Amino acid sequence: MRTITVTLKMDRAKKEAFYNYCHEQGLIVGKFFEKAAENEMERQLIAKSRDVFANFEKQKKTAVDFDEVVKTLGIKSK
Repeated sequence: MRTITVTLKMDRAKKEAFYNYCHEQGLIVGKFFEKAAENEMERQLIAKSRDVFANFEKQKKTAVDFDEVVKTLGIKSK
């Protein structure tokens, strides 16, 4: 796995609080952000999949009986 450096701008007070929290909990800051990004992407993909499925269900057409269609359209069957 190749790693890269990512620059992040955030409020100084929030950064200090976050770094202190990570230090107190024994967490590695980079790993914390990496896992947070993975979790957020997964959360958004799940939400999008849920929306796609919900829209599919709304648009799903139901099958109709062939004999009913023939009768309704007045088609003579052989």
